[in-house]
Amino acid sequence: MIEFTGSGGSSHEIGSGNSVTRTFLIPWTGRGAAAEALLGTAHPAIPWCWVKSAKLEPFPADPKATGGDLDPTAAEIVYDYAKCTLEYATDFGVAQHWPSDIPKPDIRSNTTLTLECQDTSEFMRFPGRTARWEDNPDGSPGAAVPEADSSAGRILVAKTEYALLWNYVIDAPMTALRGLIGKVNSADFLGCPAETLLFMGFDLRPSTRASITDPGCWSINVKLSYRAIVVGANTYGWNHEYRADGWIRVKMESGAGKVDRYPQTDFFSMFS
Repeated sequence: MIEFTGSGGSSHEIGSGNSVTRTFLIPWTGRGAAAEALLGTAHPAIPWCWVKSAKLEPFPADPKATGGDLDPTAAEIVYDYAKCTLEYATDFGVAQHWPSDIPKPDIRSNTTLTLECQDTSEFMRFPGRTARWEDNPDGSPGAAVPEADSSAGRILVAKTEYALLWNYVIDAPMTALRGLIGKVNSADFLGCPAETLLFMGFDLRPSTRASITDPGCWSINVKLSYRAIVVGANTYGWNHEYRADGWIRVKMESGAGKVDRYPQTDFFSMFS
């Protein structure tokens, strides 16, 4: 494979990363296999840069072409050589770009996972009469207690909305993912304690991967909602609500006994 003079120009942009253009002379026969072998490979010198596209053109355009009168469904014009133009770019998923203080889940081979977080908060309401004023901590009937609709009956709870983009998935595990909706983590996941992450759902979209013969794949955007109330040494998640005597686990009737409002399950195999 011969690289053309003038090949190798690069661009480096805030917000986009690194990009490079390289051109090579390759045999026309087998050009598809050669291009596929190069897709996704790293640049030998510039970091955070991988081949995102390969363009194939006849080179030179006219000499030694075998064309003429042919059946376009059964044959193609043939040249001796092709010019292969490789475009390199930064892919943050391939780069394994990930916050160092959030444990990254295991993922299926030849796929990538990227993370977005929206940290916010919300006021959680509870009956104001279950709160107490400082000068009447026992709720004595002869002293003041908060009214039922008092603003004392609210607490600001920190929340995080996680979006995990799982890309280049060949066979999307639809049944497994649908089975996670409405469930919470049974153990630490993404650094979040058990029962503080609620699986809200996911988006499935067609995508493409580094392949000429089989480019079709899927991207899956998983949505998790984090809610945690920390009281002393205890952390209460989605299965707890507040009443007068503290944070209590909520149980519901399943027809076969009382169960947690949000079932617990293992999130560790989500991306496998």
